[in-house]
Amino acid sequence: MTPGLIIKAEANFYSVVIDDMEYLCTVRANIKKAGTTLRVGDKVYLEGLEYERPAIKEVLPRRNTLKKPAIANVD
Repeated sequence: MTPGLIIKAEANFYSVVIDDMEYLCTVRANIKKAGTTLRVGDKVYLEGLEYERPAIKEVLPRRNTLKKPAIANVD
């Protein structure tokens, strides 16, 4: 499974790119309960790609983070 990259965050939805395909995703409840804040630049794994609205099921560790603007994994 290939990880995706969050390119946009709006309200409770995230645009994730995997292999030149863009998906509008929601977040699994276990990620919200853990208190994880998703940022543009995070690498994530998705589930349910066959459905209209896949879900982010796992967030990979970050290399670095900026607070303003709220982005991650900046090179």
